[in-house]
Amino acid sequence: MRLWLGLALLAAGLGAQAAPDSQVKLTEQRRSGAEEVWGENQDPDAVRWVWVELAGAQNVVPDAGVPGGFVLRPLERRRLFTLNPREPGHGFSYALSSRSGEGDPLRDPDPAAAYRLPWAHGQKHTVTQGYFGKMTHQGLYALDFDLDEGTPVLAAREGVVIAVKDDSSEGGMSAAFAGDGNYVRVMHTDSTWAVYAHLRYHGAAVQAGQRVLAGQAIGFSGHTGLASGPHLHLAVYRAAFDGPKTIPTVFFTGPTRTASLEEGRTYYAWQAGLPPFAEHLGADLDEAQLRGVTRPAKAGSVTLREERVDRRNLVWADNGTSRAIRLTVTLRQAQGVRCSAALPWTGTVPARTEAFCFFVDFVGTDPSAYQLGASWRPLP
Repeated sequence: MRLWLGLALLAAGLGAQAAPDSQVKLTEQRRSGAEEVWGENQDPDAVRWVWVELAGAQNVVPDAGVPGGFVLRPLERRRLFTLNPREPGHGFSYALSSRSGEGDPLRDPDPAAAYRLPWAHGQKHTVTQGYFGKMTHQGLYALDFDLDEGTPVLAAREGVVIAVKDDSSEGGMSAAFAGDGNYVRVMHTDSTWAVYAHLRYHGAAVQAGQRVLAGQAIGFSGHTGLASGPHLHLAVYRAAFDGPKTIPTVFFTGPTRTASLEEGRTYYAWQAGLPPFAEHLGADLDEAQLRGVTRPAKAGSVTLREERVDRRNLVWADNGTSRAIRLTVTLRQAQGVRCSAALPWTGTVPARTEAFCFFVDFVGTDPSAYQLGASWRPLP
């Protein structure tokens, strides 16, 4: 069982807090003995905020709360505050310092917002790392999904694309790959934004400024940036004057039902307006119902076969010989797994028959592995 993980902030270039003046520009204008401070949001797509402080101020008083934060709509330019001399007729001095970023810290996320799972209708994928995951999601409401390289990634919620990076072909667990993660960022109507990270080289299917609908293809999964292998990292952020914060989300897990996703569980994507389908999940398999299930043998000897269903491996014994056998199965070098039966497992397999033995679950986020061992004897 391979578990692909990525360091959320570093891997995807998620530095959602912009450097001062990268998109928000502050200018000063002298008027009637006072100094006006203007802010301009040069971003055509995203609401942005700026936090302004005064340093070394002498003989000045602002007419608005400073230090303080201000929110600017896309391409908006307006006066933020005016600095007046405390003692008119005397000189004054000050220096401005600022930081800025995407979103609106004064606006709360929509509590009714629900997200679509970001892959095709009728397909299922597993949450390999959930909120506050101990591997790389400490302190983050972030999710990793087991999407293979090149899997189409769909928008989980309607919005406007505010940033795209897809020029990197580099990825790995070395810190040297920290800035190489490809991503798409989509801002929603409540000023939150989703980050879809670790996309493949040239793996974006959208461009900044483009409006996308929930369920629309926006890119392809990959293995770029600081990540151990191909997967999709998804996190939703809200703005704050001290930097962006991840927030919890709920997803549609059926035509009408929603849930907060859990690490280790597998989910089907449901897209509105598309035909219903039957779900087949490993977690729903019942060992009591499987025990005693047999099929015609597939080989001419005694072999073991594993059938993967999500994070569960079903172990089958194939007896292709002409005599019933007494079979014993063990697990060797097992780590990160849990077996449904006491080991060693022993059972009788009829001649020319494949029979269910037990299943092995992969648990947790630590590396998981095992080897099957078997011995048998023919019965009279």
